[in-house]
Amino acid sequence: MGAVPAGWISSALTARALDLGIVIGDGTFAFADEAPTEHVRMSFGAVTEATAEAAVQRLASSLDQAP
Repeated sequence: MGAVPAGWISSALTARALDLGIVIGDGTFAFADEAPTEHVRMSFGAVTEATAEAAVQRLASSLDQAP
């Protein structure tokens, strides 16, 4: 599970990723009790390492604009 950058919440980061064509899961759905809002999940089983790295870089470069 990945940590969400400061100033972001998982639902906003998930929406930004989807706008970029990157599928990540909102981490709030991975917790049974009082879900925190600073985690996301990226499924990497169906893509190559290079594809996953490129997706992370694309998402990271878009984060200079606050949600």
